[in-house]
Amino acid sequence: MKQQKNILGKYIAPSVQNEILSSLFEADDYEGINSVISSVQLNEEVSVTAGDILSRKVEAATLQHFNSKDYGEIQKDEQLLSLLKICPKLKHSNRFIGDFLRSSLRSFVLENQSTLFDPRFQRSIEATDFLDKTTAQCGQSLDGKGLLDIIDVLVKGSVQGNSEETITSNVDIAKLLFLLSISKDDQLSVAATSLFKWWTSSFSHACRENAELDTSVWSLVQNVLEQNPSTALAKNSFTFCLRMLMEDGFSPASQMFAESTDFWYLIQYGLSHEVHEIKKIVLSLFKLTLQLAGCNKFAIDTCLIRYAGSKSQLDSWKRFTTLYEIVGIDTALNQCEAAAPDILAIFEDSNIDASWGLIIISTGLKATMESVRKFTLRLMLQVKNKSVFEANPELLREVFLPATLQASFFNVSDDHCEYGGKLAEFIAEIIVVSARKENMILLLLNVLHECRSMFDAGRIYVAYGILRGLEKLRTRVLSFEHIEVIKLLFMTECEENVLQTTNQSIFLKYLLYSNLSAPEFIHTLVIHVRSNNSYEYISRLMDNFRDFVIVNYGQSLEGYEVPADPLYEIFAYELFDIEPYDLSDKFLIEVVKADCNYSQISGEYYSFLSELVSMESDSYHEAKVILDLPQFTPAVYGAINPLPIFSKLLTEFSADKFDFFVALFGKVMESPSALSLTFEEQMNLYTVIVEHVHSKKIASFKYKDEIYSNFFKLVTVCIKSSFLNTEELSHLLEVIKENAENENGNYLGNLEITYLCQSILDVYIVPTVHVLTEDENRVSNDTLKIMCRIWDSLSQERLVLNQQPLHVALIKGIFHYTTFLSALNDASIFDLLLDYGLAILDQSHSRRTFKPTISQEIVNFMEMYGTLLPPQKNSSFVRLLTEVFIHESMNFNIYKLKPVIAKLFDSKLSINIDGGLYEYVYGAEEIFARANIVKALLLSSEQFKCQFLHTMLQEDPNMLKAKKKTDGPEEIQRVSKWQLSLLTIKSVDQDQLTDLCSTYIVPSLLEESSPLVRVYLEWFLAYNICATSTDSYENPMEKVMFQLLEDTSRPVLQTSVERLLFLALKASKETGQYTRLMDKFIEQLIFNCSSNKPLIRHFSNSLILLFFPAFKDDIKDHTLKSIISKLYKDAEKIQVQGRFRAGDANTWSIHNDLNLTSIFGGVLMKIMDHKVPYINSTIFRSIGIDESDFTIGSEESNLWLSKRENSSTNPKDLEKNSPLQTKSGAWEAVLDFDNQKTMESVTRSELIVVASLVDKAPNLGGICRLCDVLGVGTMTIHDIRVKQNSQFKSVAVTADRWMPIEEVPVDGILAYMNAKKLEGYTLIGLEQTDSSLQLDSDFKFPSKSLILLGTEAHGIPGHLLKELDICLEIKQSGVIRSMNIQTATAVIVHSYSIQHL
Repeated sequence: MKQQKNILGKYIAPSVQNEILSSLFEADDYEGINSVISSVQLNEEVSVTAGDILSRKVEAATLQHFNSKDYGEIQKDEQLLSLLKICPKLKHSNRFIGDFLRSSLRSFVLENQSTLFDPRFQRSIEATDFLDKTTAQCGQSLDGKGLLDIIDVLVKGSVQGNSEETITSNVDIAKLLFLLSISKDDQLSVAATSLFKWWTSSFSHACRENAELDTSVWSLVQNVLEQNPSTALAKNSFTFCLRMLMEDGFSPASQMFAESTDFWYLIQYGLSHEVHEIKKIVLSLFKLTLQLAGCNKFAIDTCLIRYAGSKSQLDSWKRFTTLYEIVGIDTALNQCEAAAPDILAIFEDSNIDASWGLIIISTGLKATMESVRKFTLRLMLQVKNKSVFEANPELLREVFLPATLQASFFNVSDDHCEYGGKLAEFIAEIIVVSARKENMILLLLNVLHECRSMFDAGRIYVAYGILRGLEKLRTRVLSFEHIEVIKLLFMTECEENVLQTTNQSIFLKYLLYSNLSAPEFIHTLVIHVRSNNSYEYISRLMDNFRDFVIVNYGQSLEGYEVPADPLYEIFAYELFDIEPYDLSDKFLIEVVKADCNYSQISGEYYSFLSELVSMESDSYHEAKVILDLPQFTPAVYGAINPLPIFSKLLTEFSADKFDFFVALFGKVMESPSALSLTFEEQMNLYTVIVEHVHSKKIASFKYKDEIYSNFFKLVTVCIKSSFLNTEELSHLLEVIKENAENENGNYLGNLEITYLCQSILDVYIVPTVHVLTEDENRVSNDTLKIMCRIWDSLSQERLVLNQQPLHVALIKGIFHYTTFLSALNDASIFDLLLDYGLAILDQSHSRRTFKPTISQEIVNFMEMYGTLLPPQKNSSFVRLLTEVFIHESMNFNIYKLKPVIAKLFDSKLSINIDGGLYEYVYGAEEIFARANIVKALLLSSEQFKCQFLHTMLQEDPNMLKAKKKTDGPEEIQRVSKWQLSLLTIKSVDQDQLTDLCSTYIVPSLLEESSPLVRVYLEWFLAYNICATSTDSYENPMEKVMFQLLEDTSRPVLQTSVERLLFLALKASKETGQYTRLMDKFIEQLIFNCSSNKPLIRHFSNSLILLFFPAFKDDIKDHTLKSIISKLYKDAEKIQVQGRFRAGDANTWSIHNDLNLTSIFGGVLMKIMDHKVPYINSTIFRSIGIDESDFTIGSEESNLWLSKRENSSTNPKDLEKNSPLQTKSGAWEAVLDFDNQKTMESVTRSELIVVASLVDKAPNLGGICRLCDVLGVGTMTIHDIRVKQNSQFKSVAVTADRWMPIEEVPVDGILAYMNAKKLEGYTLIGLEQTDSSLQLDSDFKFPSKSLILLGTEAHGIPGHLLKELDICLEIKQSGVIRSMNIQTATAVIVHSYSIQHL
């Protein structure tokens, strides 16, 4: 072509050339111009003339383009695009390139400096010669993005046209592109960075030639990266660094930069970045820098890295880069786990500063895979030398500690959170080993405050870790600066009371390690009270604070004047024994609220009370707290007449005075006083209250709520002392109903209404089993309706957590023992109780206290009336008992952590609360609900127990058959039902039990899949056989069981039957009636020991270990005895003690184990390794169970089978026992960011993989990845859009960028294959047919092979099979006759690749 151009140029005269081009330019025939220039070697003078014309036209077209109203993309402007494509072919068009384009771009940068760069950065640019303002005056400021688009077209034309002179050698444009690449405008920055790759060579050379330019460039890069750049700007800046070093290595300025500490801080910043691509770029920059340092033989000596190129240093950094790639680049959990010892070893490597190990940890903690984050967190906690975390406090604050607070890490097992304990100890150790303890503690406190909205339990463990660290230091290290942060922590809140109490108590204990002055100490305590509006947390620690004050301040406040504020006065009084000058009423109230020692001022309280009663003082706000002082005895209250206050309230109502009066009246009525309020007086007061509340139009709900609450509290006191007649009681119930529906503020008012309803039931219904009178029925029904309506109104929306007292009161009221009495007369009430019981259980899934409360109310009823229950069937009551018992609470850690945190409070904080924190907040633990139901059933009559079993078997089909055989929660519920039913086994007549076994239990055993449920079925059957079979009588169940034992077609059933017969036999021996049963059993047992069914054979031989020691003296036949003895010895050899093994014959005693702890979990844990709910003996004893029918039993944990040994690596014991898996060439491989290794330069085979029949995105992604790895020439898919599928991307990673992929629809496969056949391709199918060839080492693939893959389910369709030249199949030796499509493709493609690549 070039020779042809030279010939044409020689024989076409310059004048003719000029004339042709001029006419073409005049006609705007750009296609013709392009044709001439491409075909003719132009005369030099002609070329210059044409170049000038072209430059003017390009300039005009450019201005026209930017000035047009509908200005858009360059690609849509055909005239300009055509001109730009000609430019590279006319080297003398440089006027445009050199003058117009350069000056326009410079003008744009100058005029937009304020938006492109920060002021500080602008000044840095102005200090360089990057922008020559004098030459920029002639240029016009055009759109920057448009100018970059023009440059893009020009530079691509230069490269494709192989022009001898290109704009990529223009250093001035390179400078401008460099500036734009580090600008704040992300769009321009990315575009300029993409273009700059063409100028890298010339710009690098210019920097080497110009020391000032070199210094300026690297100074600007450093400046950008140190200013917390955006993601795009950071990526572009690091990309620039990598390009420059890859081009020519170090320049003087870049080498100086690399030798500085700042450079390595920036490398660490890049490696710890959250954006994956930036991490890859920076890792390559890191490796390249060290490689160049080694080649150029210069040493790096900074506080972060010391590298002189020694073999030891090289090996260390190679290991580091490999570990970083495993954790941060090509992340895979299995490789991370294998590399764990090496990662920990990084912190012990003398060649590597600890901060680099922290970079790996921080990268793992930011991984997208949660499993990798959890692994990294476990690894972090195992770092031996915790002082390494001081190497990068910023990472500790911003990454490590926030990562530790993720809720998913706090797993609870056996009422213990192992991770939380390790986290607390980790925090404590960091403090203890820190060289700058004060700074470290301040950092930790700040993290607590900054993460105040994160997982509550996580914050508590970190807070406790800080406390543990302070306790270990045993010094007062907390300064005023620390306390300021702690004051902020006082204001943080947790979701509920257990967590809030623990958190605030820990914060308060911090003060015991403060070095504040005494006044500052008092001020801090005051801040806490005001932040929490309570003394609750401080009062428990008051003794600790008093001791602290005595030791550190000598109880002296010398020189400090206590502010005339009750809060300050309280702490001065309690801690420093300084009484205020004026013992104000507010001070006296605060003393009681703070639970302070008031003995020195006790006389003041008599005077204060007298003034309140006589109304000489109006300090009624919160004054009722003084009424609980023990010095005010019943005798004192008996002498008080509060009725004048009542009279005053009728004429001049005051909420505070009313609050005090109600509390005082209650105390008076508890004393030997004859005072009372008539019902009329109470109703008069109610009228006054309603008028008062209505007159306060702006009164808050809380204000109204508190007033009505006090009124109903007053009525409750009154009805206990003054009996109401029928009319008065009816009136009161109407008032209650109307108020609950319309008047009060919903919480406190309803709470007292509920208490009042309970009191009415206690007073007006006779507590005996009897037919309720008409009045009693009306009272019971009316109060029940009121409480049910209140519950309905609450449950329509989400129950408010801090209104738990109301919820509990309603449960107690609805399930009051009198309601059960009413239900005995009206079965519909039992149905109503069941409905509300189920609704309450539904709410209790995520809430505590509800189940223990409802179960306790059932127990209260059964304690009084259980043995007197009439012999009537009541399915609703049976179901209520069962549903409460089987109900499972939320199984999430956020729920299970609360009792764990409560135990932490009780055991670690040395703060005494009677019964413990959990009981203080919630009452009984949830497990007590199950224990209470057990107690309730045991308290019932024998008739009711029989009814219970009949009802369960006849009306609960789920008990007999699972809905889903693989549903774990359902299995546990079914087990629980059988456990509860087993409590009736002694009460049921054996003939009835035989019928029940025949009708329900045996059919259930035949189909039962759950080994847990089978235990209880076997228990029932064995108990029945033992109780009725004798040497002369065969129980019907016995006969059925032996018939089943002969059927070996169902091994699981046969082993179950064999076990229950053994249980019955063993129990029968105690009665002496066992010989007949033993003889029958031995015959079948020996037969089964040689069964051809492995499970039956293993179980029977295992059972010999139990049978022979128990019955060897009873076997009289010596031959038989010797046979069994031999079986026994053989079984002993393979026995495994104390560990569950599938198929083992683990048994129990149907009589000795018929105790509560064994029934409710103990037996299951003795015979198998399943984790099951268990009620221990302590719980049963604490609720006072009568052991007359069933003994409680005891823990037999020494007999519980351990879990199967876990084959996975124990993270606690990480040993470096295998070489580190390294990536091939990991150290030498540097990211080829600009893809200079193009797809064309990759060595690929001629193989074509047709995957168009594969339709699952994950499979296509995997095939794409392996095709690229194995160098396949082309891959086809049915729809190119599948490359955007998230599942495809996650498996392919980035292989689709490099793998040549063609779209061939399913209906186009045949035509595609025929076309390739004409090109000489052999068509090969991966399919099993009767004529398939076996793929082995003897098969030789043609170089031009096309492999057709079939569909995942049906293989290759017939119409395509007949077009194939060959079908190959992969040899298979296992049971399964097919393999995953990805696996099969990997096998066949690899076989091809080893032959041709």
